[in-house]
Amino acid sequence: MKKRLLTLLSLILVVCFSVFVFTACDGNNGNDNTTDDNISETNVSQFAFVEYQNGYEVQKFIGTDTVVKIPSTYNNKPVLSIGSRAFFGCKNLAGVTIPNTVTSIGAWAFSGCFLTKVNYTGTIDQWAQISFCSDDEFGDGDSNPLHNGANLYINYVLVKKVNLTT
Repeated sequence: MKKRLLTLLSLILVVCFSVFVFTACDGNNGNDNTTDDNISETNVSQFAFVEYQNGYEVQKFIGTDTVVKIPSTYNNKPVLSIGSRAFFGCKNLAGVTIPNTVTSIGAWAFSGCFLTKVNYTGTIDQWAQISFCSDDEFGDGDSNPLHNGANLYINYVLVKKVNLTT
């Protein structure tokens, strides 16, 4: 419970910081009229999948796209996880859309990426329930795609404010 609370608080701090930084630096006065909901899913041939629980895990991204939309299903089963180091070293990757079927993201999954935009197709509550895996004692091991300050979008709407209730 304590680890999940620390992860949630870390997520909130990253979101707040990234909203501040990108609102201050992007020159559009906080107005974001970007709608990427018409972007099609990235071809499944650009991913290596492995069976995971009752679905699949993205084991590795082997494509070259700079914006990736992870499919919500593969072989008629849900994509449930993004594996450790799945996007490791994809320094040209600028944006990723994560389906609401994903419930865990492995350690170092986005290490070496310079994401500026992360879209999640679920709710903020579902996002907060994702298990961000760690293999070190100091943090999330870059499993959180917001680690380097990317903006978080929920269903293509920029998250500008998060209210916490107890």
